[in-house]
Amino acid sequence: MEFYDRHIYDVALDFPARRFRLYAPPADTGHAPPSPPYMRGLTCVPNLARSPEHEIVIAVTVNGHHTKALLDTGAPSTILAWDFANTLGITPSRPGVQRVAEWTGAVGGAIAEYTVSGVRVTIGEVPLRDRVLRFGKERISVIEGMQLEVILGLNSVSDRVLVITAGLKHVCLGPSNSTIR
Repeated sequence: MEFYDRHIYDVALDFPARRFRLYAPPADTGHAPPSPPYMRGLTCVPNLARSPEHEIVIAVTVNGHHTKALLDTGAPSTILAWDFANTLGITPSRPGVQRVAEWTGAVGGAIAEYTVSGVRVTIGEVPLRDRVLRFGKERISVIEGMQLEVILGLNSVSDRVLVITAGLKHVCLGPSNSTIR
């Protein structure tokens, strides 16, 4: 992601309108940053990642449990770690859970994948629309040294406006009726 190293822009992704825009961020005055017009009405949360690859890790709440999630707009689905899903009471025997796949892992043994709906996910104060989430016994170890419970995929934000601020410092999210001009 050298793009962020050399060019300091706010990146706005308006998924419902299928629009992508780059904005020069407001000048850093050392005070609270002004809210540019394209960010009005959005809820912003800080990026918690501290890695050279510039991942976006944000605090989320899943069924009332606070945790960290990797925001991955390149992932088609949202994934829950197996142990975290079990902590939430989401197990293969829970009503509404469906087995969708099974494959043999590289070190042997079958790995089953399941889907579940009706899981409440919020980012800041913004509730995400109910989506089908995936979970399985595979381990989520995307970022070295950071245990993640959730990967937020495109299906979690596809009905939202998303702004990633310059230098990946914040992620701002708004309802689908937000406008990016």
